[in-house]
Amino acid sequence: MARLAAEAKGGYYPAHPDAVAMILDRLTPTDPCYIVDPCAGLGAALMQLAQGLSAIPYGVELSEDRAAALKSLLPEGNALAPADFLRSTVSAGSFSFVWLNPPYADAGDGLGRVESHFIEDTVPILTERGVLALCCPERVGHGMMKFFAQRFDDVSIWPFPEDCRPYNE
Repeated sequence: MARLAAEAKGGYYPAHPDAVAMILDRLTPTDPCYIVDPCAGLGAALMQLAQGLSAIPYGVELSEDRAAALKSLLPEGNALAPADFLRSTVSAGSFSFVWLNPPYADAGDGLGRVESHFIEDTVPILTERGVLALCCPERVGHGMMKFFAQRFDDVSIWPFPEDCRPYNE
């Protein structure tokens, strides 16, 4: 039943603005800061983060409906939409910050979690000392701690504020 509900939403689970603000409070911007959101949706979280970090935003969105909204927010050329990030090519070391809020789902056919596939494709596009913020159900994040600990110097899990956790993010 949960999988059908996720498919009906198109895997779209936007982060609450208060949760994004909590993440912003924990970040120190770099100059210049290039931020990418591989699952940008309507672009609200990406824009909130970009403004808070004085960053240059880039977004990718698969849904045609959400892609139009994303394109209207971003400067010319900074939206790859509609497009599938997992089938796109991005140069290694291109971004100092990745905001990753992928669909929360099993990939099916024993292929693991969708979140894992996005993580595997986003880690290489980070600059040295880059930051990846993964928004996902807390149990999924805990299950990926070994992966993160092997690839990052500093790893933390920060639950969203209690009133901003509809999916236990």
